[in-house]
Formats: sequence, structure tokens, C-alpha cells
Amino acid sequence: MMKKSLLQKHNELKGERSNMLRSFVENEQSGIIDSIFQHSFNIQFQNLYFHIGNYSGGLSVLGITVNSTELNEILDNISLDDLVIYKNNVLKIYSSNKIFQIDLLDLEEVNLNIPKVNLSLSECVVVRDSFKELKIRSKIGLDDISLNYIIPRFNRIDDLNNSDLRQLIGYMLGRGKGLTPSGDDMLVGFSSVLISSGNELTSRWLGVLNSFSKFGTTKVSTAYLEAVKNGYISKDIKKLMLNMKNDKSEVIHGMQDVLQMGHTSGADTLFGMNLAINEIIGGSNNG
Repeated sequence: MMKKSLLQKHNELKGERSNMLRSFVENEQSGIIDSIFQHSFNIQFQNLYFHIGNYSGGLSVLGITVNSTELNEILDNISLDDLVIYKNNVLKIYSSNKIFQIDLLDLEEVNLNIPKVNLSLSECVVVRDSFKELKIRSKIGLDDISLNYIIPRFNRIDDLNNSDLRQLIGYMLGRGKGLTPSGDDMLVGFSSVLISSGNELTSRWLGVLNSFSKFGTTKVSTAYLEAVKNGYISKDIKKLMLNMKNDKSEVIHGMQDVLQMGHTSGADTLFGMNLAINEIIGGSNNG
């Protein structure tokens, strides 16, 4: 393996930014600190829910990563509703004690467009078997009552008309606990693999998803759903998709990375991806 260049090392220390930002952040915007966590925080802009986390935590489709030292200093000083200004690719965060400035052009831009991955039947089977091996269903955040409604409908999803699809999506939206309820994460996982595969259902599915003018769920989930509708996905999910054509050990390794997302968010997203793989295969075993 070649040694990393000084520029690559510099970018790793500085952090990364999603290429989605170029499409969704206007030239100048003001926002506020909307939520603060141990290792990250969110900014509410007019047309984007913007996430800032550390480099080791993985790049969200919604924002940027910065090095831990810089992030920790910001987290130690900011409060909810602090003003944030975005102008000329620079974020300025106005805490009561200090003004923090992050130049997005100093960060490495990462392409988070959903990749086109044409899986063969045998490759789909390897992916499905990997889901089974990791026992994804036992890790998700939905109860059996919800699953007993969802799974039979996904098993015959090609037979559902648009009204049925809308009812299914509506049932899943906001279902479960947390900043990204389980049903939402499953919709993101299912949609991302469907789009990636170019499956025949994709156009109709996206048409129904786009018919929701408001998703009626959390701010974070709404942002992720809007991102996947527009063809973007988080870094670890994209990495897994690209690994799906590799051997089983690499597929499982990619799934394990996704499992680190949130409390059950990773497992819920993977379960949705599994539903899509089964649709591509044409099978009916969603366990």
C-alpha cells in the first residue's frame, strides 16, 4: 500500500465535507444551533439541517467533519440557539464566549452521490446471507406488530398500487424512537439500494416518496429522507454499497461499520437495505 501524501494527511486532520452542500447551501444563510451531543451538533438553516461531527465518527450526508480538538473546543462553548452564519464557504459560529470559524474549502470534499451498483443474483445472495449472519433483524428498533405490518407488504411490493405504497410509507414515517425513528431509517436504506440498483420499482417508489410534501417526522430524519430523494447518502452507507460486489468478509465489514450509527439507526438502515436486496432477488425471506 502506498504511503499517504502530506496533502491527504492534512485533509484527514482538517476533516471532510459532503458534496451535497454545494447544491443545498445558498451563498449566504443564517441559522441556529439546534441540538448538541457529546461528539457532534446540528445547525438549522433555512433549507438544510447541517451536521458537524468529528472525523472518526464518519461523514454524514448532511454536513462536515472536523478534527476532534477543534470540535471539542466548539462543543465546550456553544449553546442552543447560538447564531451561525454561512457566507462564502465559511461557517461562523457565534457563541457567548467566542466566534468560531470553519472554512469549508479547507475540508476535503467527498462525493456522496448514490453509486450505481449492478449486482448479479449471486452477489445479491451473498449480501442477503451477510444480513442473516449478522442477525440484523434482532438489532432493529421496531416491534413485532410493526414488522408484521411492514414485511408482508414488502414481500409483495410489486403488486402494490401507488395508493398502497403511499400508505406503507406513511405507516413507516416517524415510527420508532430517537432522532431518526426506525421506520425512517428503513426507508432511507430501502430507497438507497433501490436507486443504486436501478430496479424497475425505483421510478414509481420515488414518485410516491416525492408526493409527501411534508414527511411529518423529526428534523434529522426529514433531512436524511430529502437527501436520499435527491440521490445522496452518508459515507459509510455508500462504502457498503460499493463493497457489495466484493467477497462476503468485506460486505460484513461494511455492514459492521454501518451498525455503529446511532443506537439502532445502523441496524434499521441495514434492514431497509435488506428489504431492497430481497426485492432485487425477487425472494420473500426478509429475516
